[in-house]
Amino acid sequence: MKTFFSFVAFPKIMRYFNEFAESLNKQTDKDFEIIAVCENVDANEVRKLLKNYKVNCIEKSNSNSVKNRKDLVSEAVKLDADNIIFGDCDDFFSSNRIANTREYLREYDIVFNELELYGDGIKRKEVIGSRISNESNFRKEILSKNFIGFSNSGLNLKIVDKNFFIPDDINAADWWVYSYVMLKNKCKVYFDSSAVTYYRQHENNIIGWNKFYSKEDIISQADEKIKHYKYLSRVCSKYEESIKIEMQKTIDFKKNISDNDYFNKHKCFISKLSKKINLFWWEHLQPIERLGELL
Repeated sequence: MKTFFSFVAFPKIMRYFNEFAESLNKQTDKDFEIIAVCENVDANEVRKLLKNYKVNCIEKSNSNSVKNRKDLVSEAVKLDADNIIFGDCDDFFSSNRIANTREYLREYDIVFNELELYGDGIKRKEVIGSRISNESNFRKEILSKNFIGFSNSGLNLKIVDKNFFIPDDINAADWWVYSYVMLKNKCKVYFDSSAVTYYRQHENNIIGWNKFYSKEDIISQADEKIKHYKYLSRVCSKYEESIKIEMQKTIDFKKNISDNDYFNKHKCFISKLSKKINLFWWEHLQPIERLGELL
């Protein structure tokens, strides 16, 4: 089983790279190669820090995150990979992450593991497992939010059909990839609660809600979520009705959040809510009434 671990390296993230590389070097299963997009980063430095592995570098300048992720998947397919495991350079991983993911990908098409938040005065365990289990309806869950990121997941490439694509103008490439694969195909998904991605919290790496979001931020995020649904409804005919329902809910939410009083009430409510439960990516873009059902 040919496995590639993939990531994108760029200057702002390189201050965390040593800890990231160390966690890869400590993996119990080292039977994998690496594909790295090195955007304005010295590829030789990346190879030096990951000398235990064969590192295939794609050197680029002034690209964007979506194009970089496309290139990682395309390169893995070109290199005849069986599966691809994703990671982010500002995070690090438990030593069993590669071993577990590779093993589960023998049977499952998508494998995602636990997250633990840390950094910036934050430490929270079981971010995924506190709300998601293998008894969950993953397809239903992923319609309204994302819980599978590019730092806690692996993908069996046999499930990536010839029509697979990532739209150029979206930001949530991870949500798109796993929504597309899950809703368009009959695939098996597994949550591994025993492997952990230590998900570093900083200004550009926040899960769920950020207390510093402005009304303009929320409206922009709602637009992004609506765009996600528009693309998804075109390719996932089986779930088209459910997708359009979620899209309309987001459109209605965007209209409501434009009102200053509603925005302030929503911000107050969700700030309190996020202290009680782990909100996932894009989940905060819902009305107070619906979020209240989570309690």
